Order: sequence, then structure tokens, then C-alpha cells
Amino acid sequence: MSNWSSAWLCWIYRHETLASAFLALIAAGLTILVLVRQIRQSDRQHKLERQKKLEAARAVVPFLDPNLTPPERSVAMLEGWILGVPGLIRDDGEERPGSGGNSCNHKLFRLH
Repeated sequence: MSNWSSAWLCWIYRHETLASAFLALIAAGLTILVLVRQIRQSDRQHKLERQKKLEAARAVVPFLDPNLTPPERSVAMLEGWILGVPGLIRDDGEERPGSGGNSCNHKLFRLH
């Protein structure tokens, strides 16, 4: 053995608890680095999933409120009422406040 390696071994044997503490610190530091990396990777994955859901929702939004003329909207509301879509038309023929404020020409169709 060389003098350098034997000197290190002698120091480690004389300061065994200190050497084990250094090794424990190195292990703890590496564990922290691995955990931080996993947390960041998980955060990126959740952000990507959220962005995909948001993009999908934004793609559907134009279909939820089409540009219809008042007569077309009246026909669509009547068809929705026939199909059982709740909350569009009251018994008195007026539009419900919760139906999105769509303008409906109530003189075109009477339901009773």
C-alpha cells in the first residue's frame, strides 16, 4: 500500500464516527436531489395534463354558443325542449334566466 492510502485508512479508523457522518451527509444530499427531481417531473406532468384538458375545453367552447339568428335560436330551444333539455322554456313560454340569456322570439312558437 502506498503511504497516501494507508494514511487515509488510519484517519478513517481513528475517526470512524466522523467518517460515517460524512457518508451519511453525502447519502442524504443525493436522496434530496433525487426527490427534488421526481417532484419537478411530477409537476411538469400535472401541468401538461392540465394544459391538455384546458385545450380540449377551449376546442369545445365555440360549439356551445353558436351564432344563431333569433328564429334559429327559437327552433333550437324548441327542439331542446322536445328532447328533454331542462331549463330552457317555462310553461308560460318565457325563457328561464338560467338559460344563458339567449334571445328567443317567443311569438314564433307557443308550446300550449
